[in-house]
Amino acid sequence: MLKSLPIGFLICPGRAGGGFVQSILDSHPEILMLPMELKFSINWEYLCEGRDLSLDEMVYVWTTKTKISNFKTGILYGVQSGTEKFSNCDIEQYKKSFKSLLKRDGLSKLNVFYALHEAYGITIGQDLNKIKVIIEFPGRATMLNQLAKDFQNSKFIEIVRDPRANFMSIKKQILNSNGNFVQRRRLGYSNLLIKAIKDLKLDYQQIERFSFVRKKEKWFRLKNEDLHSDYETTVSSLADWLKISFKPCLNESTLGGHPWLGNSSSGKPVQGKSLEVINRWKSEISFNEKKLIEYFFGKYIESYSYNCFGKNSFDMKTLFLPLKGELSIMKKTHKPKGVLMLYLWKLNPLIVITLRYILRLDKLLLSPIFYLQSRFWIITILIRKNHKNI
Repeated sequence: MLKSLPIGFLICPGRAGGGFVQSILDSHPEILMLPMELKFSINWEYLCEGRDLSLDEMVYVWTTKTKISNFKTGILYGVQSGTEKFSNCDIEQYKKSFKSLLKRDGLSKLNVFYALHEAYGITIGQDLNKIKVIIEFPGRATMLNQLAKDFQNSKFIEIVRDPRANFMSIKKQILNSNGNFVQRRRLGYSNLLIKAIKDLKLDYQQIERFSFVRKKEKWFRLKNEDLHSDYETTVSSLADWLKISFKPCLNESTLGGHPWLGNSSSGKPVQGKSLEVINRWKSEISFNEKKLIEYFFGKYIESYSYNCFGKNSFDMKTLFLPLKGELSIMKKTHKPKGVLMLYLWKLNPLIVITLRYILRLDKLLLSPIFYLQSRFWIITILIRKNHKNI
């Protein structure tokens, strides 16, 4: 029955608001959707492709190596992460249903996809006869062609946000979690500023080249700004496109049916629409950040009908101005979770804050080198672009 239904994929370059859209659709009785960004195709490629997994191995891989494991640890993330533990799905019962469905249908890629979703519906007691569409959240746009090839009945919801707002949210999230743009890796370090720009641009390029974008029945473009400024009209249009009923649950943000307070990079709860979400970046972005993003993403700013503040170019003086936070390290002042750090926090929070700073001192010392690396990378892009224009 489920295999005849359309599958809607939520495509969300960067931090455009995919989690918010998922939370709006989460409780609808005509939608079957796992309460997480599953990234099925990426996980299949990484965990299953080319491997002759047994039934038990397949169950183990998907319930322990992917976000399905959150059914055990808690599905809430963002503002409620670490403060509120909730799951609407018993992981052991889910495993039994998942295994039973795979035993019935087989271990092919499509069978695993449908079994993952059907097992969820069975475990939470959802009426599968009412389902009109399956929604999956792959996030990034890197697997569009593969998704269209694997799922003949696929359709796509693209969540759009002004690239400048998107970048500022990505940047803030990086600084909050990592301190600055220097990321430790198993062997050495990597530059998160370069990665953030490359990843966002790649997603926009993949969407631009994807043939379904020009098919209205296959592609729905939803602007984050429209959700916050004209919520009812925007959500009603989405419901019509998905061919589901407009129900009161579409006016609520939930995960697994539980109220969800969002994943804002500001760390503040967001319940439903908020004009502050639309405009926050305008007061946070610096002049050189604005020029940098408009240079790299000016084409997409215009194609998505946002307004550029100036020409998509910048001089060397602007280029070499450091971004906010690029040559510093953001202090972590939140209450820790670990037993030892929690004990030290009770003695004096300043002890923990100082220890965190010391443990990230290498990132601070390396930040000037990574700043120069970023500028050389940008200059290389400039030279290549100028060379093409000659």
